[in-house]
Amino acid sequence: MRLEERLKEAYERTPPGQAGAYDRFLRLRARSVRTVAAAAVLVLALAGLGPRLLAGQDRGVVRPPQPAPAAPKLIARLTAHGPGSHTLAFSPDGKTLAVAGNHRITLWDLDRQTAIARLDAADAVAAVAFAPDGRTLASSAYDRVVLWDLASRARRATLPMGTFNIAGQLRFSPDGKFLAGGDGGGKLVLWDVARRSRLAILSTGIGSINDLAFRADGRSVVVGGSGPGYSGRGDGVAIIDLARRRRLPALRLPAGSGSYTAVAFRPDGTALAAVGSLQHDIAVWDVTRRTRLATLATPSQVLGVVLSRDGGLLAATNPRGEVTLWDVGRHAPLGPLPGFHPRREFFLSPRTGTFTDDGGRLAISDGTGSVFVWSTSNP
Repeated sequence: MRLEERLKEAYERTPPGQAGAYDRFLRLRARSVRTVAAAAVLVLALAGLGPRLLAGQDRGVVRPPQPAPAAPKLIARLTAHGPGSHTLAFSPDGKTLAVAGNHRITLWDLDRQTAIARLDAADAVAAVAFAPDGRTLASSAYDRVVLWDLASRARRATLPMGTFNIAGQLRFSPDGKFLAGGDGGGKLVLWDVARRSRLAILSTGIGSINDLAFRADGRSVVVGGSGPGYSGRGDGVAIIDLARRRRLPALRLPAGSGSYTAVAFRPDGTALAAVGSLQHDIAVWDVTRRTRLATLATPSQVLGVVLSRDGGLLAATNPRGEVTLWDVGRHAPLGPLPGFHPRREFFLSPRTGTFTDDGGRLAISDGTGSVFVWSTSNP
């Protein structure tokens, strides 16, 4: 005879008013059934909802809160060679900072806060960029770009610009095979680094190029124009297909709006543009889809913006010279940069402000000969 049948017989012989084992058995079985049923419903619900939760596509589903980045911390203040604005570039490992201006490029060891090398340029340097392997530095001046061998501190090659404007921004492709320079006339110049030759001069269809960035696969470049007053075509952002040597449809911005543009490529290949305007806001655009992702409200006018390489962080300045760091994904300010008190108004740009490749550090030249470096993440 089964246990359940024995308990039932015992229950029937139990005097009224007394709880028997069979009562307890029924209660436990009912509780077990309810527990199993609830677990089954939960499993089925998660099975249907899980993929959408992970994709963030289910309406009304709130993603688990992520820890906010730490407030920026000042870690170094460097004295550049001579007064004025200086153009900056971090080495790939973020430990060395190139500070260029007044016919000289100084390499700083940020951990020790000491100058480790000085390169004498024949002309004033407009832009600098490290190759991905950290062994070569490119610098632009007037009608040419110079490649420096950092081991020997000697010039390795000189590349002709081929345009009538200085390259105000330089970037190496992620594999280091190509170098791109954006000039003041809206032209994008592309060089083959190994062959020391110019490959193409491409029209971007926008005004003076303020910033540019390679996609991770090196197949395209996004460029951002700066204004006002550089070109009657106004400001804009465009993506250049390097394989086909053609310009994809541009994201046009209002002509003469006084906007200041910085660009970046997300790891997923989406091109971003941050546009700071005189209208007290910063617009963040998905250039690929030509849609506005966010509007960051600021208490005053914006006189310059800089984006991190992955588009996650943004630095913006106002007419008082204050610089605020923003978390782009959360649309939230992380606070003003501590210790930064320029003596006069200055215009922040991707030449005078730059992030490390991982966004962990930010450096800004204040226009008076000082360079400030902050940590933007937890140590």
